[in-house]
Amino acid sequence: MTTINSPTDGAAEGGQQYDQREAMRATLIAQGYDPTVVDSMLATPPTPEEIYRVRQAVAEAITAMRRDPPRSEKTWAPYLQLLVDGMPDMCPCSCPACAAGTCPCPGGADGHDEACVMTDDELHTDCAARYLGIPDLPVNQVTRSVVADAAWWAGRRGLKRTVARNVKREAAGRNLLHSDGRGAREQFIQATRWMFTWMTDEEKVSGNPAKKVKLPTRQEAGARALTDVEFLEVYGVAVSTGNDPALDGLIQPEFRGDHLPGRSGVTQRLEPS
Repeated sequence: MTTINSPTDGAAEGGQQYDQREAMRATLIAQGYDPTVVDSMLATPPTPEEIYRVRQAVAEAITAMRRDPPRSEKTWAPYLQLLVDGMPDMCPCSCPACAAGTCPCPGGADGHDEACVMTDDELHTDCAARYLGIPDLPVNQVTRSVVADAAWWAGRRGLKRTVARNVKREAAGRNLLHSDGRGAREQFIQATRWMFTWMTDEEKVSGNPAKKVKLPTRQEAGARALTDVEFLEVYGVAVSTGNDPALDGLIQPEFRGDHLPGRSGVTQRLEPS
């Protein structure tokens, strides 16, 4: 026969547990233990519903972001959402075969497709690997390494987008892009730092693991010489505008293969000291 406790039975049981906890508390304090430590040891653990998880933290942080720094929401909210949604359809390889279309690799023990050229020094070398997010992870269990790994995936997504665009640009004879995903990685880290700072201010967490994640070094813009068409456009403007078109026409060819500084910089070199 199954016995179901009545409400009074539950209350009696709860009261008994309370009395036992209080008796143990009094005993430990009498033995010289710090009352604060004793209270933390005997605290009732939170129920699963009471645990503050990443999914809830991201939703509340994005809502707060709309009120606090509204100009950052458009940039940072999608990066924070990656913690919840992950990137389940993206493999970690940035080679053209994997970036420009569906990853052709079987992954796992079967390795990589012949068209895949993933290098051995990658953080994730298995094309079967996926970033699934951490929506159900308790916020107080988010560590520096958890943030760093998510930031790597955010940066890799940015790099793969550049590779995919360059495949099309190369086919069209256009100049290639040089973004390598560092900007996306930095934005993810900055967004996560803001979220944990906000949660600290709201007393939802006691630390900010994202502050321990180093920002990537800024990528320098690559310099290049102008194409013939671009040079002719610049030359045409130089000899048809300005106070001394004749002088500009003489100066511009000298810098055809250089970075083509502005006229003011050139004339400063020519002026006598």
